[in-house]
Amino acid sequence: KFMGQDFITALRARMAAYRGQYAAADGFAASLLASYPIANQAQYFSMYDDADFTEVIFSLERNRGDSYDGQGTAGGGWAGSLFAFIDATAGGGPFMEISRS
Repeated sequence: KFMGQDFITALRARMAAYRGQYAAADGFAASLLASYPIANQAQYFSMYDDADFTEVIFSLERNRGDSYDGQGTAGGGWAGSLFAFIDATAGGGPFMEISRS
């Protein structure tokens, strides 16, 4: 699980798009699409079960029971993933938040 050249290319594509340099972003993205085709619906759903890696350029290695287990759901199961907090109390701070800008 290391960042390789393809990760750098994807980051360059994203940064070019942020800067409005769409021709450069398109070039970077096109080079990646040759190696990482867009997943179909079945492949896309399988990616959430770690059963398919069709369009995965970079991923973190996580193991059940490690220190990060339950982090994205604040330990609250599937419903906790909708509103994940630093702690699972009502006063907990936001861990993930949708952008408001």
